[in-house]
Amino acid sequence: MTTKPSIRLIEGMVVMALLLLCACTLPVPELERAVTPPNATAATLLPPGRIEPLRFAESLDGAAATTDEGWRMVGFRFASPDHARQALLALDRQLGARADVASRTSVSLGASRYIRYSGPTTSGLAWASNVWIFSAEAGDTAQLALLIRASRAGGLSDGAGRSILPVLGWVILGIFLIGLALIAWLLTAIARGIARPPITGAPVLPGSSLQARLLALNDPAKPYLVRPGPEADLVVECKVADESWREGFAMAGIRETYRMRLYFDDIGHRVGALQVNQRRRERQRHHRQARHRHHDRPRRHRPPKGGQQVERDLAETPQRQRADSRPERERPRPGAPLPADPRGQ
Repeated sequence: MTTKPSIRLIEGMVVMALLLLCACTLPVPELERAVTPPNATAATLLPPGRIEPLRFAESLDGAAATTDEGWRMVGFRFASPDHARQALLALDRQLGARADVASRTSVSLGASRYIRYSGPTTSGLAWASNVWIFSAEAGDTAQLALLIRASRAGGLSDGAGRSILPVLGWVILGIFLIGLALIAWLLTAIARGIARPPITGAPVLPGSSLQARLLALNDPAKPYLVRPGPEADLVVECKVADESWREGFAMAGIRETYRMRLYFDDIGHRVGALQVNQRRRERQRHHRQARHRHHDRPRRHRPPKGGQQVERDLAETPQRQRADSRPERERPRPGAPLPADPRGQ
């Protein structure tokens, strides 16, 4: 028996899988090219334009190219791919400190990493390709694509002409869908195990008719209530909060609020039930009431540990309280008679 909560859970997981697929297969057509060979030079990889040597962090080779339109692209070579990824992280921090960059998105999938950023008049893309990192900026995304296409900079391909981003996205999605199928199978198996078959020969009723019959069971003389609720088709609960039934429940020792949510499946001709227990809230309320009653009691003095366990109520012995408040040298010794009252009483 598959209830509505389990169906909603499965639907939510499917939506999450689709969102994950969209995130993992984020189209980056500019990077659909082979990785840059480590023995290339920076000046030969950049697009046509004014080439200037440039260094960044611990780069071994670097250059910047500025086109006639004012677009700019830079490339740096490092000793290893790890050094290139660390330099890309440093570049990401620099982009975050720039005032003309309004937003940026960093995507990391395995060893591949790229950064998209944009501003009021800037659209840029930075990525790591083997031992190289590249950064390109133009006026908008279309101009940015043209700038990268005009260069010989490497992309995020695995060397066989295929981008690894969609591959990783499909792998992650496949693992997610397998887990989703296992969860759905487990929920279905559990529901079938706890489902009770109908009595042989019982007529099949529509859900609306069955709900009407259950609502007709409401009676002020009965300790339960059947009502429609926003959280379920019908809700069956005990009248613990009802003044006429509270004393009877208290005498019976019932401190829990029983509530059962009913979900009607007209297609499968089944009813799913979910029991909700509010025992903890009742217990907390009971403890708070007991604590308040304890604070309302008269204060009592208790002797220190090791002494005789005697409790004296100050409200009942005002005379002894006044005697104990005198200085120690004026207090009568144990066993000595009390001094006479000067008024002769």
